[in-house]
Amino acid sequence: MKKTQQLRQIINSNNLEFLIEAHNGLSAKIVQEAGFKGIWASGLSISSAMGVRDNNEASWTQVLEVLEFMCDTTSIPILLDGDTGYGNFNNVRRLVKKLEQRGIAGVCIEDKVFTKTNSFINGATQPLANIEEFCGKIKAAKDAQYTDSSHRKG
Repeated sequence: MKKTQQLRQIINSNNLEFLIEAHNGLSAKIVQEAGFKGIWASGLSISSAMGVRDNNEASWTQVLEVLEFMCDTTSIPILLDGDTGYGNFNNVRRLVKKLEQRGIAGVCIEDKVFTKTNSFINGATQPLANIEEFCGKIKAAKDAQYTDSSHRKG
């Protein structure tokens, strides 16, 4: 079964399911060997492993390189913490294409303004993208998606 299908099963399961954080090939392999069904590719952890802050200091191409190693060492799906999509709708479209080329099962994007502020900063206001901009990012991601297109609605 494709990794995208595995992720869809996890998301649609009636059972409590867990995706466990990983930030490199070794930690991804440990997650799989421990018996978990999926991996959460944490933006915070990937950035921290690179020695940078979680505010888009690591470029999307650097994150992509880490993901490629994670995917190469595992057979379970990876869901990427895609921050804000690394820019506007064009960046999101390109990100989705590159993630699919590397076998990444899914991406979660935040409705914050690029560049993002870490969610764990106490008392900091989290500026949100306007609705039209964020919807444009989601549409661009879905338009760029070619895996599992038979599951699309409309």
